[in-house]
Amino acid sequence: MNTNITYTKAMDRLNEIMQLMESGALDVDALTDTLKEARGLLAFCKDKLYAVDKSIQEIMESSKSDTSAPISSVESSDVR
Repeated sequence: MNTNITYTKAMDRLNEIMQLMESGALDVDALTDTLKEARGLLAFCKDKLYAVDKSIQEIMESSKSDTSAPISSVESSDVR
């Protein structure tokens, strides 16, 4: 699979494959290879979503443990 693929491009290709299958335009000779491609794209998208979710969770956790003073607690005389 192309290593420069993005989540959006992978989803676009999956939608294209789905349309080909639903319309009957996908030829039987290409069916196996196309389904293998779709399986790889699905795995890529799943991995990407899990990685993004993990990053979001880490950001949220670090926000909870951030002990810096809120901006509103800084007195105006401290800001010059």
